[in-house]
Order: sequence, then C-alpha cells, then structure tokens
Amino acid sequence: MDMAVLDFLAGNSDRHHYDSFEKLTNSSFLMHLDNGKAFLRSQIDELACFYPITQCCLLRASTYGLLRHFDGGPVTLGQTLKTSLQTDALRPVLADKHFSAVDRRVRMVLAIMDECVRVKGNSTLVLIADDF
Repeated sequence: MDMAVLDFLAGNSDRHHYDSFEKLTNSSFLMHLDNGKAFLRSQIDELACFYPITQCCLLRASTYGLLRHFDGGPVTLGQTLKTSLQTDALRPVLADKHFSAVDRRVRMVLAIMDECVRVKGNSTLVLIADDF
C-alpha cells in the first residue's frame, strides 16, 4: 500500500509492478522501478494509482500518521519536498504547482482512509501495525 500511496502522491501512473531481481541464486526480491511519469501533470490526479488504496482500505499506521502530520502540521509535505529539492544540483527540479498537487493528494489519501475507518467501524481493521 505504501508504494500505491507514493505513486499517487507523485502522480506516477506507469509503475511496472512485480519486477524482480535475482543475483546468481534462486532468491529474488521485488524492485519498484521506473518513476519516469512521476510529477508529469500536476493538475491531474492519477486515480489508477489510487485504486489499491480505495479497494483494500488498508494502510500502515505509521504511513497514515506521517500523512496526518504533514496535513495538520506547521509544514506540509509539499513544502518539505520543496525545501529538500532546493539544494539539488539540478534545481529547479519541480515547478511550484507540483508541491501543491502533493498536498492536495495527501488530503485525498487521508479522506479515503477516514472513510474506510468510518465504514468498517474500527481503525484497527484499516490501519495495520508496522510489525505485521
């Protein structure tokens, strides 16, 4: 779910799911590659990225708490991202409209999770512990 949230916040609609990496053994692990379409269109919220969140109604409690902190705190996620990118050698990396889009999308994720809690009647059915 965290990857779906990340993709939604960044507007990344072309995630290649289930890419795996193997290094000379049969043990492999998933890799999340290709963020090429991230932050492409700030005015459009890529709802395809949002579907896993709305369909499963599950999110790690720490992820929810972090999003809630950025939504209600003194500094938003968009502002934090902007500050972080100000020292990048390739600055400006993103236009200001992308930072406000991130903040709008944070509110959308929180709204759907709050609705999931309301419908299921218990936050423990929606917000899962990090030690699952």
